[in-house]
Amino acid sequence: MMRGVGIAVGVLITNVFSNLSTAQIFQLGVFIFLAQACGRILLWYYQLSNVGGLRERHAVEFIKYNFQKWYVGDPSAKLLSLFWATSIIFITGALVVCQSSNRITLQSAMFMTGEWLANPGAMFQLEDSDLTMVSLAVTCGGLLVFAVLIGIVSDNVEEKLEGLRTGKADVATEGHSVVLGWTNKTIATVRELAQTYPRHAGHAIVVLSARTKRQMETDVQAQLDDEDLNGCVIVCRCGDVCSKHDLLRVAITTARSVVVLNAAVIGDDGETYTQQALPITLQVRSVLDDFATANSGPLNAPARPQIVVEVSNTDEQACVEMVLNQRCATVLSDDIVGRVLLNCTVTPLLQSAVLTLLSFTGAEIYVRHVPDLRGKTFKFVHFCFKGAIPVGVHVKEPRFGKAGRFYLNPPDSYVMREDDAVVLIADDADSFVVDLGPNCASADDSYHMTIRHYQTLVPQNFLVVNWRRGMGKILLEMDGMVPGGSTVTLFDHRSVAQQRASLLRDGLQVHLLKNLSILHVKGSSMNLDDLTQVQTSTGRRQSLSTPNLPYTAVLILATEDMTAERCDTHLLSTVIILANLLQRPQHRRRSRVGTIEGRHATAVSCPIVCETHASQTEDLLRNICDSVVIVLSDMCASAVMAQLAVQPDLAALYDELLTADGCELHLHPVTNYLELMAPTATDGTYTAASNAYNFEDIMIQCRMRNAVAIGYVVEGSTKAVLNPIDRSSSRQWSMNDQVIVIQE
Repeated sequence: MMRGVGIAVGVLITNVFSNLSTAQIFQLGVFIFLAQACGRILLWYYQLSNVGGLRERHAVEFIKYNFQKWYVGDPSAKLLSLFWATSIIFITGALVVCQSSNRITLQSAMFMTGEWLANPGAMFQLEDSDLTMVSLAVTCGGLLVFAVLIGIVSDNVEEKLEGLRTGKADVATEGHSVVLGWTNKTIATVRELAQTYPRHAGHAIVVLSARTKRQMETDVQAQLDDEDLNGCVIVCRCGDVCSKHDLLRVAITTARSVVVLNAAVIGDDGETYTQQALPITLQVRSVLDDFATANSGPLNAPARPQIVVEVSNTDEQACVEMVLNQRCATVLSDDIVGRVLLNCTVTPLLQSAVLTLLSFTGAEIYVRHVPDLRGKTFKFVHFCFKGAIPVGVHVKEPRFGKAGRFYLNPPDSYVMREDDAVVLIADDADSFVVDLGPNCASADDSYHMTIRHYQTLVPQNFLVVNWRRGMGKILLEMDGMVPGGSTVTLFDHRSVAQQRASLLRDGLQVHLLKNLSILHVKGSSMNLDDLTQVQTSTGRRQSLSTPNLPYTAVLILATEDMTAERCDTHLLSTVIILANLLQRPQHRRRSRVGTIEGRHATAVSCPIVCETHASQTEDLLRNICDSVVIVLSDMCASAVMAQLAVQPDLAALYDELLTADGCELHLHPVTNYLELMAPTATDGTYTAASNAYNFEDIMIQCRMRNAVAIGYVVEGSTKAVLNPIDRSSSRQWSMNDQVIVIQE
């Protein structure tokens, strides 16, 4: 019906204009133009007469005010003003030309006026001197019009270029990743997200923050190289992360993943405050819901991006999950970093393995559903993958009395169901294949359990320097990882009462600890005298530099009330002092007290685990001490967020691996699983024994003890070898080699 009405109206207008002459059409246009201008003036006058505060003002002032407001507020005001000015000059010139000469028709007058407007040289070709002044006036008006037009075009072009320079342009892509906010973790997050895409695929990673585009691009170029970017394109946009317009500008509705970073800010009172992750999450949900409502249909519902939100506490975590109806992954950065530090402190040689599993560098964790494994036992599944090591099962619904859906290190008799997926450790998503042939190593019955060399668990003593948020949670997890009778000494500038009050706020009930006892010491980590005399496990004040040092490992935390730069500087000073105090006796005799001599790092008697922010600090620390174990806190949290952006279900797996509940990573001597022969002495010379075994031998021995072997650490090295490439090739094992296993 509406189409028919439109056709009828079009035919009527055509018939009306076909019966009008050129002069009548021109007069009609002039009338419409004047009516429009008069209508706007009358509207402003009506507003003037109805605004109480402006009734006494002159009408011209009010009209001038409204014109200025309209000219500034309406994007098309400049072009409309120019059109009106050009029309006035054109109409006035044509009417004056008609009145000046009876021999010139209206059509000819319009043509002449238009020529004078567009071509200033046309006025010199006039033969009628009566029209000289008219042509001069119209020509000057035309010059003014074209000057204004050039200015408008130049301003618009400059505005577009400025938008490109300042990061105001729209992002027109899909399948990209969006990072909201700029913090110390942004660069590390971009690096990890780039590794999630296929190499040289040219995908985009968009960063939206309040910083200028030039500042962000400068930092990206300075800290990321081509290998880090993995062929991805980094797009920086300047804007408000809580603005709906800016979120749409970075195409958040078509993104593959969205990472919301929580910026920490230190207030004047020394307390740490965080940017509101909840308002950002609410705005993101609003944008996605509006897009889904506008584009959803009975058959095509738009895919929602995977959202990862960094939160600062459990209350904020609960609110974010309620806002997004648990359609997101939340990351408590302090908890993640604290758990990594704890694992590295209890077992320093696990540092390389833990950081590798968290990041996309080296071996990673994958969850794959293989229908052909239905009905197979886990004993068969564990050995049927080439290029990967199965470590567990991902079930559709929680069972086995577990709260989560990951079942790590299941028994050999477990039978795979149709909806079960395999949890694998592999180098890449396409680096492994399934071999269902009969030559499976698990079917070989020629292997028998070797004699296990049990180690007696002895109490351990730790020194923790400085303080961080969530200290109570760290100590609670440590209580479940260490043997009974262990001790931890907390050394910080706070008073003993403040330290105990902070632990109490974290929910730690000290009297409920089973294996760990806590000692408190007040002192400055940059003061040599305070560090020299530290309270030992016996309760006396004893020097750190005594030969029989009571500490198993020293953990130096990043000070929570300092910026990242100051914190790393503070850390370097502390490590220098401790490296001299903890020197081995033979090394101490060759150097003066309080100095680090020579070009080589200092040899210390126990590992020093350091939490730092910048990778440059990592290189400096390795030059100071040879037994330093470095944990880049920003990298740990960023790696977990990048992993959850691709596989959100891995959050429960990381919680189990990094805590004392369930299965976790352990480091066992290789002699627990293999019968190795020590070198024999003959005529004053030692002959190495033939201890050739392949890694599959260790895997089978571990399965006999309800463990999963995933790698090893060779003697004299701190780098873990995860998911060995050729598990069937034999190698010579040393008596001091260590095996990395997953076990309760």
